[in-house]
Amino acid sequence: MKKLLLILLFVGSLFAIDYNKALALFDKGDYAGAEKAALECSKKGDKSCDYFLGTLYFGILDEKFTQSSSATNTLELAQAIGEVKKKYQGVAGINSNDPDLAKELYTKSIEYFKKAEGIDKKRDSAIYTMLALLYFRGDTMFGMLPLHSPDYKKTMYYAKLGAKENNPICLNLLGFMYMSGTETLQDFSEAKKYFKLAMAHGNPVAKCNLGSIYYEEGNVEKAKKIIKEGYNEGAAYCGQLWNQYGLGK
Repeated sequence: MKKLLLILLFVGSLFAIDYNKALALFDKGDYAGAEKAALECSKKGDKSCDYFLGTLYFGILDEKFTQSSSATNTLELAQAIGEVKKKYQGVAGINSNDPDLAKELYTKSIEYFKKAEGIDKKRDSAIYTMLALLYFRGDTMFGMLPLHSPDYKKTMYYAKLGAKENNPICLNLLGFMYMSGTETLQDFSEAKKYFKLAMAHGNPVAKCNLGSIYYEEGNVEKAKKIIKEGYNEGAAYCGQLWNQYGLGK
């Protein structure tokens, strides 16, 4: 998660001293201290610190999901969540009263990303992506005890904002929504358009999704070609589709 956060957060700030303090503490592994510093400059109206906080909370949620997704039983799941809690001890939302480690972090992530909107073009694009993903998943994907159901209307809204900036994740998400008929009529033509745009901007997962459409349309050879390309570019989902469709060696 640290690498992801540092890439997303390394941008200047009008309140550079406070913001840089938060970054320095984060880099040292003092996540509670980093949160505290960022909350202070957030109160002063620094959108960079709002962005920092949104990214911090989102990153913890994503790490929790990644760690726990490989668990095969409740004991392994509890251990995975315990490791995340230990690492981020002291950060808001990390407490023994929330065994699933999702609800408060989910709410805070959305809250601070929304506060950070309008910060600058580059980070706004990232904000639209994070909000689209958060609303698309709800907190169900991050936790076992959902409080917030997915909100596909807001997902579509933020995905379209991100797509205007040629954000490859938002473009792929829009393609998926048109492909599946989520919050819109099913439209393979629109889905293909967005998948191809996402591919053009470096999203290999879009190749998996485009290949899925080709397969459903009966164009197996075209599906094999594009799914294989996506897999070779690092999209593990393409491998799953390859096996699911029985496309061979």
